Amino acid sequence: LLHAAEGGKNGFDSVPSAMWWATVTITTVGYGDIVPKTVFGRLVAAVIMLIGYGMLAIPTLMSIMG
Repeated sequence: LLHAAEGGKNGFDSVPSAMWWATVTITTVGYGDIVPKTVFGRLVAAVIMLIGYGMLAIPTLMSIMG
């Protein structure tokens, strides 16, 4: 998705490199070696980052409340 959003530029020159970025972002490691530069790419990145945080926060909240 991010490869398509960035148009194959700005470090997202292949689908595997975009997948690498998504994996690093979702696992919250965030090397910073590849970053989106377009507005649409940043929007997609922000959504993916929030999904990554949600994957950590929801189970934690459920265990505290339940």
